[in-house]
Amino acid sequence: QRWRVADLVRRLGEHGAALPELAAEDRSVVSAFALSYAQLAESQQRRFRLLGLHPGERFDVPAAAALTDLPLDDAEDLLDDLVDMHLVEEPEPGLFRLHDLMREYAATLAAADPDEVRHRALLRLVDLHLHVAVRASDQVRTARRGGSAHLPEPLRPELLKAVADPIAWLELQRPVLPKLADAAVAAGRPEYAWGLPLAAWRFFDIRGYTDDIVATHRIGEAAARAAGDRTALAETVMRL
Repeated sequence: QRWRVADLVRRLGEHGAALPELAAEDRSVVSAFALSYAQLAESQQRRFRLLGLHPGERFDVPAAAALTDLPLDDAEDLLDDLVDMHLVEEPEPGLFRLHDLMREYAATLAAADPDEVRHRALLRLVDLHLHVAVRASDQVRTARRGGSAHLPEPLRPELLKAVADPIAWLELQRPVLPKLADAAVAAGRPEYAWGLPLAAWRFFDIRGYTDDIVATHRIGEAAARAAGDRTALAETVMRL
């Protein structure tokens, strides 16, 4: 029998135990999740694990395509299959989420994958956010200048075209940007750690998101210092 995450949470009474300790009627939560996971094809299992790396609460098809390295149509099919299996939820049309317990389960499985696999997936996601931030900042442009002329080229240009409203998209994903900058550092790609905040700076500045400027640019500043990149360091410090 496949259990929905909501069913498990209700049976558990939401008492907040750690994932390995949770149990419902002699069946551990991990075992219940594994029933659905085991019914996936190997390629679906691999990509479900990658979805657990997303640091945000909600994501869309372009973000899933970036993480899983799938074409947009295939990523949408994957999400539809995972929704049918009750591994992923679709609280709003086109927006998906993993329940906190399910995300922890997927991330725990992903931890057994090679570091390189996880790092590449997260960098594809960081790259998407960076270039959506460029587009969002361009749309809120004023006489003030911002951003950087030294950003990497987009890895998946077709994903950018699928983001119809960059400003709304970036607004929704704004809380995850510091985590993505940290992920870039962990993956050994510091140019993304400072490139992401520099790309989003104009958007942050015009909308008055001072805390976001500080949080993201501190990460970029530290990465630039560690890398010895004087130009990136000057740009991040200037905006701070």
